[in-house]
Amino acid sequence: MIISFVREYYFYTVVLSIALFFVLEHIICGRLLDSPRKNRWPHNIGLWLLNSVLAAMLPISAFAAAYLAYQSGVGVLNNVSLPFFAVVIISVLVRSFAQYCFHRLMHGVPAFWAIHQVHHSDNTLDSSTSLRFHPFELALNIGFLIPFVVAFGLNASVLLVFELLLNLYGMLGHSRLPLPVRFSKMMRYVLITPALHRLHHSEYMPETNSNFSADFSCWDRLFGTYLDQSVRAPGAFKVGLSEIDERLANNFDGIVCSPFNYWAEQVSARRVRGIDRSHARSQT
Repeated sequence: MIISFVREYYFYTVVLSIALFFVLEHIICGRLLDSPRKNRWPHNIGLWLLNSVLAAMLPISAFAAAYLAYQSGVGVLNNVSLPFFAVVIISVLVRSFAQYCFHRLMHGVPAFWAIHQVHHSDNTLDSSTSLRFHPFELALNIGFLIPFVVAFGLNASVLLVFELLLNLYGMLGHSRLPLPVRFSKMMRYVLITPALHRLHHSEYMPETNSNFSADFSCWDRLFGTYLDQSVRAPGAFKVGLSEIDERLANNFDGIVCSPFNYWAEQVSARRVRGIDRSHARSQT
């Protein structure tokens, strides 16, 4: 019954969650937000709406792939007999690890970073930042997750519920809602807390390339990307990307077109390097 409810009202649940976080941040943290909300929220919400339309138009999703794999008897979990709690644990861990790998890929490959930097270009963190992703990243994410889903035969219902919880935790992770210090420190043993994820949004790249996990801190600990505090001097910490100014970061057209601009600059730079090499060879 719970699964059926989540499946039917997933979109509305996310909308209500967004509204709830926005109201709470306005009441509790309004004065802490560095950039005027009117300059950021419309663009972040606009990207989320664009991605929601795109997701509805795509012919496949991780949930649909899991359901088709189940019907076809494909994947490890669809061919072994395990207690349901074991299926839940394996499905959650594989899904979580796949997202960690995808996130590292988006940072490690320059062509993909051009897409992912849309998310990092927000110069203030609040719950709306969790909605700020380029449509290309949505498509890439789905394409990356599907092989994991099919190969392991992840449970479709577990994925649906986990995806909803991940969205909610993502809003909390980007928000400015204060958590008790002791509770936050205890959470770090299991989860990437809002304070840890804030480090990931630092404009300082050694900090940006840390705390990649969207949920469990074990992946960052295992692969050496865990960072528990800023490595910079007190007061030097700043979120966003130094190479993208605030005016461009808060312009919807600039946000959507930024990957194309980056790719065009890279092609132009390669042509210049090629011309320089040809010129150098001709002089030898």
